[in-house]
Parts: sequence; C-alpha cells; structure tokens
Amino acid sequence: SEQHLDKCKKAAIKELVSLQAFGKLMRDLTALHHRSQQEEGVTSLGQAAAAKLGPEKTLQATKAFRRHDRDGSGDIDHRELRGLLKELELSIGTEDQVASIMRTYDVSGDRRLDLPEVLHLVAEIVAFKELAREAEIKFRKHDRDNNGQLDMQELRNALKDLGLQVDHHHVSRILAQYDADRSQHIEIKEFLELVADARRHGVEKLANGIAVKDKGIL
Repeated sequence: SEQHLDKCKKAAIKELVSLQAFGKLMRDLTALHHRSQQEEGVTSLGQAAAAKLGPEKTLQATKAFRRHDRDGSGDIDHRELRGLLKELELSIGTEDQVASIMRTYDVSGDRRLDLPEVLHLVAEIVAFKELAREAEIKFRKHDRDNNGQLDMQELRNALKDLGLQVDHHHVSRILAQYDADRSQHIEIKEFLELVADARRHGVEKLANGIAVKDKGIL
C-alpha cells in the first residue's frame, strides 16, 4: 500500500540521515584527535625546550614573545620573530632567512610560531651558538699555521678535541663532503656546519653519507 511505502521511505531517509550524522561525527572526532595529538606534540616540544634553556632564559624568551605578539593571538609571524630574536641577541640572518627557518620550526603548519615552537627554536639557536663558540676555539687551536684552514690531520685532531670519535677513514670521507671548494682543507664556516651535523647525526652517519644536512639550526 501507499501508506506502507511512504513509511518505508521515511525509515530509509531517517537511516540515511543517521548514517550521515554518524559519518560526520567520526570525521569530527578524527580531526579532534589529530588536533589534540598535534597540540600535545607542540606542548611537549616547548617543555623539552624549556628544560634545555633553564628557568631564566625560558622566562626571558616568554616575555619577549608576549611583547612581540602584538595582536595577542598567541602566535607570531616571521617579521615579529625577527624582532624577537634581535631582542634576545640571537639574530640569525636576513628576513628571508628567518622566514625559511621559521617554516622548518613551524610544527603546526600554520606559517606562524606559537610559544612552544618559539622556545624550541630559541633553545636550538642558543645551543648552536654555544657549540659554534666552542668549535671556533678548537678550530683556532688546531690551525697551527694560522692560515684559516684545517688539513686532514688538523681536522681529525680538532674533532677529537670536541669529543667526536673519528678515525682516518671518517675524516677523509667527511672532508670530501664538506670541502666545498675541493681544496683538501676545511675553512671555519665548513667546520661549524660539519660539527653541528656531527652532533646531531653522529660521525658514523656523516662519514657514510647517510645523514642529510638539516635546514634547522642545530
């Protein structure tokens, strides 16, 4: 009968609506789960950075972040980031370079950095600058003829002095990778890049060409 058919249609429509509602609910829950995981990741990143920086530097960076977050949105763009880093005496290059580095440290992918992401970046810049100072001292120490370069033996001694366990095989392969002008010598800029990569990846991976040079700071 028509009444029975109409009743079946209504039941089918109701079931379809229920399925659509259920599908939307599942999509919403999935998105919420991903967002929650992302937020947890960013938060843990900030906590790890704060532990590296210590209370004083974390507070200093947090206050600078609040000052440069002019609209109170809870995040900053690359121009605000450049001003923040300048205030902290951690300037790292031109506006384009800062924008490039910012993309590397933008965990959430929104082209802005929130406080945990900024703390992570600041912690890595501080660590890199401390490493760079130490590496430069070792470079000068082992550059015995003061020509601004290290040969293979000088490079090996400098890396060992930095606590990196290297043998002749490691050094010859690493030299081949970082000697940009093929002079059989390493200059200070190449040495700093080499040491930063070695600290991050380990000498063995560097020597075997496994490690890809990072776009990050350290």
